[in-house]
Amino acid sequence: MTDHDDRTEARIRAAFSTELRRAEADLELSRVRIGPRSAGRSPAAGLEPRRRHPVLRPGVLIATAALVVCVAVGASLFAGGLRNDAVPQTASPSAASTQTASPIPRYSDGIPKVWEGQPVLRWNDALAKRLTATDATPFLVGVWLDVYNGPHSCPAGHVDPSAPDSWAMNFCPDRWISPDQGGAPAELDGIATFHFTAWVLATGPAILRVHVHDSNASQCGYQQAICGSMIVVENAVWTGDSVTDPRPFTVDDVIAAAAAVDPKTTLTLMDSTSPTYDVRLPGAIALSPGDVMPANMQVHGTYLMSSTQAMQRALPDVQPGAAGALLPSAYRLREEGSGPGYSFVVVYHWLVVDNVAFSVATLPEPSAADRAWLASLEAALRATH
Repeated sequence: MTDHDDRTEARIRAAFSTELRRAEADLELSRVRIGPRSAGRSPAAGLEPRRRHPVLRPGVLIATAALVVCVAVGASLFAGGLRNDAVPQTASPSAASTQTASPIPRYSDGIPKVWEGQPVLRWNDALAKRLTATDATPFLVGVWLDVYNGPHSCPAGHVDPSAPDSWAMNFCPDRWISPDQGGAPAELDGIATFHFTAWVLATGPAILRVHVHDSNASQCGYQQAICGSMIVVENAVWTGDSVTDPRPFTVDDVIAAAAAVDPKTTLTLMDSTSPTYDVRLPGAIALSPGDVMPANMQVHGTYLMSSTQAMQRALPDVQPGAAGALLPSAYRLREEGSGPGYSFVVVYHWLVVDNVAFSVATLPEPSAADRAWLASLEAALRATH
C-alpha cells in the first residue's frame, strides 16, 4: 500500500468516525417525552396530546444504519477519485411536519358539531329523534345549561299514588336547557329529565349524552309511555372551551373593572353554594359580590355571555351603555326596607356593555352622582381592552 493509499484510508476512517458520533447524538436527541393530559374545565377539555415514556423511534435507528452505509460507500467513491467539493443537498421537510391539526367543526355559537366521532345534534333535532328512536342507544345533543343556584319555592305538584316515584313531571326544576345562549329555556315537563344524571352540571355550554326508552320508565305508572319517550340526560361529555368563553370581555375584565370603580367590590364566580338570586339569563356566567347592603352605586350581580349577540337575545329591550341603564326598559326591581335607625329605597337596573350585564343599584330618582358612577363603571370595563 502506498503513502497515498494510507492517507486516503486515514481520511476515510476519520470521516466514518465523525459521522457515526453524529448519528449517535441524533439518536439520543430523538427520545420523546410526553406526560398525562392536562386538567381542563371538563373531562373532555384537556385536548393536549397525551405524553408517553421515553422511547426510541424506529425510524431513527433505520436512518442511523443507512447513514453508516452511506459513509462507507462515500468513502469508497472518495478513494476512487470522486470530487470532494460537492455539497450535499439538505432534505426538504416532510408534508407531515408542516401540516396543522384540522379545527373542530362547530356551530355558530361555538358548540362542536362532532364529538369523539359522534354527531352532536341541537335541541330541535334531539326532540325529533326522541320520537323516532326505537331503543335506548345514547346520542349527543349540544345545549346551553342554566343551573339554578338560588333559593327554591316549589309549588305543590300532583303525585300519582300508584307511582309516587314518577319523573314524568318536574314541579321544581333547578336545571334548564336553552337551545341557544340567551334564548328562552325549553319546556322539559314530559319531554326531558335530569333525574338520572350522573354528573355535576354547571351553567354554560354543554354536550349531553342522552337516551330515550329508559328502563326505569316502569316507575311512572300510568305515565309510563310519557317517561319512555322522554330524553334522559346521562351526563355531560363536554362543557365548553376557549371558543365558548365570554368575549369580548372576560371574567377577569369584569372583576378588574368593578374593583377599579369601588375597591370594596370583590366579584366571585357563583357556585352551588352561593346564597344569591338567579335572574334567569339563560346560559350566563354569574358573578356575585357577596353580602352587600342595599345601597345605591353598588354592583349587585354581574352576568357574562359568550358573545354580544347572546346578551342581546337575553335582554333584547335594554339599550347598552350607562345612558341606557336609566331607561324604563332597563328597570329590574325596586327594593325598600327599614329598621332601627335606618331605612332605604333602591332601584335596580341593567347596565349592559357588549356581552356583560351588571345589575346595578341607584336611587329611585338617579342623582348626578349615580349617573357619573354608571358612566365610570362602563368606562372602567372598556379600559380593560
